Amino acid sequence: MIGKEQLRSLSRIAGKVNSVNLFSPYLTGHGYTQQERMLFAKGDSELIQVRQEQNHFTYVNHLRPGDKGGFINFLAIRMNNGVTGFSIDHYVKAAKVALKIYERVAKRLSPGGVKMKR
Repeated sequence: MIGKEQLRSLSRIAGKVNSVNLFSPYLTGHGYTQQERMLFAKGDSELIQVRQEQNHFTYVNHLRPGDKGGFINFLAIRMNNGVTGFSIDHYVKAAKVALKIYERVAKRLSPGGVKMKR
């Protein structure tokens, strides 16, 4: 069971990580080949299309039905061996990993130590 405060925390994390394109640096750093500007491939099972909609970045894997969503979903599915139906525990773990990735990318992109939105 997830508590109200944990749900708020997850919502804040999701808002943060989905407002920045974390897909491109993550995918290029993890063996995906960039096919086009926002299209990445890996092996025979992943063709990831990244989209920006209403100031949020999402993805769709054109080769796996149900493999879509925000960056946290992307990580949760891969942490669950590619299974799209995952538990809240997988989502919470993926959110923590996504936040660490966000902080690393933000640190790299922030000139002179300017703080990114928290």
